[in-house]
Amino acid sequence: MKDIGYFGLLLLLYLFISALLGMELFAEYIKFEDLSNEVPVYPGGVSPRLNFDKFGQAMVATFALLVNEDWNIFLYDYTR
Repeated sequence: MKDIGYFGLLLLLYLFISALLGMELFAEYIKFEDLSNEVPVYPGGVSPRLNFDKFGQAMVATFALLVNEDWNIFLYDYTR
């Protein structure tokens, strides 16, 4: 049982560091303002659900990427 606690702590440390690194590299990076018909448009420069603008959102985005939830949409948004 002690080993699972250490693994959980290590996982939280990884999520924390990855979220901070993502915030440093990608904060305010993705705002959809153009009117192209190729992808969904977020009017007014709104960020998508998974982003690195705030720490809580960065933790959720990192966790979603860790468990492979909507990683393809995330990748498409950030490579666009």
